[in-house]
Amino acid sequence: MSKLAELLKQQEELAARIEAAQAEARTEGLQTVATLADQLGEPFAVEVVKMLGERFNLGEFFRTSRKRGKMVARLPAKYRHPDGRVWSGKGRAPGWLAGHEAEYLIQQ
Repeated sequence: MSKLAELLKQQEELAARIEAAQAEARTEGLQTVATLADQLGEPFAVEVVKMLGERFNLGEFFRTSRKRGKMVARLPAKYRHPDGRVWSGKGRAPGWLAGHEAEYLIQQ
């Protein structure tokens, strides 16, 4: 084996060892921060993420992940104001509807 080939092989081995050491250090660091976050609360983790920059996200610090809410289709309008405002009939009634329910009711 030539000296150049031997040096290139050593370089590849060192690069692999460096990468493994960096991954291990990152894992240990994240475990330490996760432990501190459990003890000190979520605001601490948020501040740490701000200090470390965008390379990290909060999901790396907490074991649980939040699920997105299910998308719900909008309900059809049941009442229409002359200005174009609408209300589906669900939830608290808007002020403009008070006393005008029959007048603003959309005929199906």
